[in-house]
Amino acid sequence: MPLLLQNILVLGLSGLTAAATSFGSFSGLGEIHTVWSEGDHSDLGCLTSTGLWTADLTRCDLFEVDRHASDNTVLLNLTSAAGSCFITNNGRFRCGLKGNKPPGKALDFGVYDKNLGYPIPGLEVLRLGMYGLMASDGKNPPDVNDEPQELHFVSFIEKGKYVWLAFVEPKI
Repeated sequence: MPLLLQNILVLGLSGLTAAATSFGSFSGLGEIHTVWSEGDHSDLGCLTSTGLWTADLTRCDLFEVDRHASDNTVLLNLTSAAGSCFITNNGRFRCGLKGNKPPGKALDFGVYDKNLGYPIPGLEVLRLGMYGLMASDGKNPPDVNDEPQELHFVSFIEKGKYVWLAFVEPKI
């Protein structure tokens, strides 16, 4: 079931659906959206329950965030209907896929604080260590009618727009 987002204004841009989205801090239940790393930092889509990137906002799935601290560092565990989310050995973002389970407990992601002014001023984005900028091996971003694509940490050879992952809180 798609989640209703706060303050959505749908615009048609080059066959994509862009939305003015109300982003929040990674906490509780919500969607994970892909935000362009440059320019106007536009919302370029969202993640499905298995962690795939889609530009079709009707395919966004919910994620539960367990936020905790360790040595003054904010840490997160992400879970979707498919299971725990993690990064594979080759840098791909996944959630609960059979045969690709994280070793031991769920992976502790971190965030770049929205008050740091980096990488996107005023926006909290997901990271793992010092990495967090992502792209796909396909189109960046995918077209609305494309099948969802895998995301991975950028190697800077991918064509198109690179993205950060940000959190959208559900409308109550």
